[in-house]
Formats: sequence, C-alpha cells, structure tokens
Amino acid sequence: MRTFILAVCVAVSVLAPVGCGGPDAPKDATGAPTAKQGLVDLAELLKGVAEQKKSPPARQADLEQYDAINLAATLAITRKEVVYVWGSGIVAGSQVVIAYEKDAPTAGGFALLQDGTVKEMTAAEFAAAPKAAKK
Repeated sequence: MRTFILAVCVAVSVLAPVGCGGPDAPKDATGAPTAKQGLVDLAELLKGVAEQKKSPPARQADLEQYDAINLAATLAITRKEVVYVWGSGIVAGSQVVIAYEKDAPTAGGFALLQDGTVKEMTAAEFAAAPKAAKK
C-alpha cells in the first residue's frame, strides 16, 4: 500500500502543476522533490513531532505515519538521498547536524541542523560541524 501511495504521489507531481510538497516545492528532473526539499520537510516533521511532545522517528517504519503530510522527507530518506540520524529531534539553538544530503561529507550539500534550519555546507564545513550520535 505504501509503495502504491508513493507511486501515485510521484505520478501526480509529474503530471499536475501541484504535486506532493506543494506548487512551490523544488523538484528534480523527474518531478520528485529534491533532497533539499526533503530536508526542509523533515525539519517540519520534526518540529511537529516536538510540538506534539512525541518521540522523533527511531526507524524507517516510524516514518510511515507521516507519509501523507511529509512525503518529501519520507521519499528522500527512503531513496537514500538524505541520511537521517534516527531518533534525532529538534533542539532550540543547537547547531548539531541531524540529517544531510548523502554527498555532503565528500562534495558538500545541504544539512539539517538540530535547531530546525537547513544550511548549505562545503565538504570542509560539514566535516567540522558537530554531528548527532547514532542512537
């Protein structure tokens, strides 16, 4: 069922001007959300989880309940375009990296900081940034 929902959403995002992630969400050449949009969406998901005083997703299966609202985040993580440190949540003022584009360690890219901001980093900046510990 989850695969069907993902396929329908990707098809709608390619065929319709308003796809998953809204009309202004950045898309890649296939019409799917970009890794950066996945990180922005993950930040929103984690902020919502924190506001509801729930635990952040600890594993892939925990993301399924957020598919309808935060599909860009789920797709980016499922497609391994974004690396997320499972169980990491939002902490005000923290500059710890909790998720990042898969190539960020070697080529630079976007990273999600624990304070909820998405920041573009060079490979050197990424290497020097504090990172969340795997739980």
